[in-house]
Amino acid sequence: RQQNPVTQEWEEKHMTKAVKAIKDSFSHLYTLEVKPDNTFRVLVDNKEEARGSLTTEGDFAPSFVQAKEIDDPEDKKPADWVDKQKIPDPEATKPDDWDEDAPKEIPNPSATKPSGWLDDEPAEIGDPEATQPEDWDEEDDGKWEPPLIKNPACTVGCGEWKAPLIKNPAYKGKWSAPLVANPEYKGEWKPRRIANPGYFDEPNPVGTIRPVGAVAIEILANDIVQFDSIMIGNDLAAAKEHASGEFATKSVKERSSDLDKRKQGSHERRLRSYEDGLIGAASFYLGELGDLIGFSYEQDPVVTGLVLVGIVVIPLLLTYWYYSRSEETGISDEEFAALKKAEKDGAKDAAKHKKDDDDAVPKEAADEGEGDDEDDEDEDEDEDEDEDEAAEGVRRRIPKAN
Repeated sequence: RQQNPVTQEWEEKHMTKAVKAIKDSFSHLYTLEVKPDNTFRVLVDNKEEARGSLTTEGDFAPSFVQAKEIDDPEDKKPADWVDKQKIPDPEATKPDDWDEDAPKEIPNPSATKPSGWLDDEPAEIGDPEATQPEDWDEEDDGKWEPPLIKNPACTVGCGEWKAPLIKNPAYKGKWSAPLVANPEYKGEWKPRRIANPGYFDEPNPVGTIRPVGAVAIEILANDIVQFDSIMIGNDLAAAKEHASGEFATKSVKERSSDLDKRKQGSHERRLRSYEDGLIGAASFYLGELGDLIGFSYEQDPVVTGLVLVGIVVIPLLLTYWYYSRSEETGISDEEFAALKKAEKDGAKDAAKHKKDDDDAVPKEAADEGEGDDEDDEDEDEDEDEDEDEAAEGVRRRIPKAN
């Protein structure tokens, strides 16, 4: 409110920018900040919804900025003033072929009744499998009738057949004369302007606002709305501290309780389908996973988003590293497996040939002397060294993993 120092009248100032209230089951914080430089802003849950200035004409009605001239309240529009720019053409007449009674839609003349349409069959019949309840009392409940079901005989259609409606090409609607310029038009009437008797120049409107002694809230709704924790002060930091403590605590409790209720309700609904075989169980666990992700995102969207990105990106990076490493070594997994198999097969063949040679030597030759045994041992060692060198050659072709 502001008092006019000339007329001594009080005026209520209403902000012209509308701020919509949030309609849900949670508490919300509404803040109005009016600053010494005559600017203001409105916040809802600490998010700015409107801003303006007391010195800007149009931000308030009535405006804090007084007009030097106003419309003369005593000036009235003359009775013979004509302010209609156009009028119906007085010389126009309705054409002879204009039918105002023609319907907007007509039955499609090209349509034909489908084959198999049953004109004498009702669209619904009494359920033949329904039975009268044992506790049905016709004196109290009336005559029992089975519930209606769709007539199974009406595969195409039943009852009286009617052609579908289409737009009537002859429809024109109600006739009206075309508009023409009004020869008696004088223009838009405006009252004359006079000096504002209540004009005063106030460069600092915020300084004229009287201290706020009460708060009135006008509720134009049928919903149940409650207000509490209303704070008025000159210390913006203290107001923010108060809101961050009391409101933040209350908001966290409300949303946590609502989240728990929704979790429990969603879990209980899925439990009903858990026993419906494999599909029901799969639906249950997929729903649980979906709720875990969804509710976690509600509580902390940043952390949940990073976790989801990590789940997708890390396997992709590992896959890329694995295949890029294979390209750098110049050997594929199949080639590596083939080399290892060749190494094992070579060792087995060497052992088999040695055993065959030993079996071919007669027992008498074995008794000829230890010299031959020593020669055999030397040969065996040479064969082992050859096998070791072959295996070492295979290993050298396989680069070690970094």
